[in-house]
Amino acid sequence: MNVNGLTSVRSAMIGLSPHSIAFISIIPKPLHRKEIMSRIWTPQPIEVYRSWVDTITSEASDKLNDWETDFVNDMDDRLSMMRNLTEGQAEKLESIYVKYTN
Repeated sequence: MNVNGLTSVRSAMIGLSPHSIAFISIIPKPLHRKEIMSRIWTPQPIEVYRSWVDTITSEASDKLNDWETDFVNDMDDRLSMMRNLTEGQAEKLESIYVKYTN
């Protein structure tokens, strides 16, 4: 690695105070996308979403408007392919579940 004409990080650190070196050592390493997403969003288990879809379909399918019917069907297809839902999709599915089954 060449840092301002220096050939290594160690030679770049010569002349730094111990405090500066300690500070540099605590700078976090870059995170990969998967690590970042796992810290931001923790999905609910697919089984919970599946139970919501099944309950909505069996108990409230006649009460849903056209958009809600299409949405629930799309979520059913997505879950059948073992694909998880986004946070927004999960929130909307939950709101439909609460609205029509409680």
